[in-house]
Amino acid sequence: MATTIETADQLLKQLHKIKFFDCYTDAARTLAEAHIAKSFATTRSEGRQKFLQRFPATATASLTVYGEWDGEPFEPLVESYAKGSFGMFRPENIKDVRDDENEQMTLSFVVGGKLYSATAETQGWVPTEFTDLIEQAVKETCHGLEFHLLYEGGFTDSPSFTFCKATAYKSLLKSKLLCDDHEIAFADEYE
Repeated sequence: MATTIETADQLLKQLHKIKFFDCYTDAARTLAEAHIAKSFATTRSEGRQKFLQRFPATATASLTVYGEWDGEPFEPLVESYAKGSFGMFRPENIKDVRDDENEQMTLSFVVGGKLYSATAETQGWVPTEFTDLIEQAVKETCHGLEFHLLYEGGFTDSPSFTFCKATAYKSLLKSKLLCDDHEIAFADEYE
């Protein structure tokens, strides 16, 4: 049976208990705790108390990736991962090069002196090659921290992710702070 979480402080206490913030820098942990407390309060104020009570770890969502990408630059995508990592992922020299003639695009950036680059076909959504590239760079440069799926769809219609080590993510699932099927049905019973 899951522990009832009524406040952001209770949630943060549980997160520390399962070592959710292991490998975070002090600055990143401070930013993450503030983000989680704000997210928890916002969700409660929007009248979704039952939902939050059932799945309190959804307040740890720090990244939402919108699948549709209608020709916009990809720099904001990379920057959203940096923001979602609370500054631990620090890409520089982000470049988005389009080759309309060959219907290809290349995304590149540098992290810790290493160049990361991927090319994909031009399409109307975020290419898997680009998300895989970013996730690889995060994994290699953020001390074992990764983005893990919290839920797909629902209120945002896009997948949301949390940022922690794989062991902490497994603990979220085991402790019942998060729905174990990774897809939350926003049924009337939780609203």
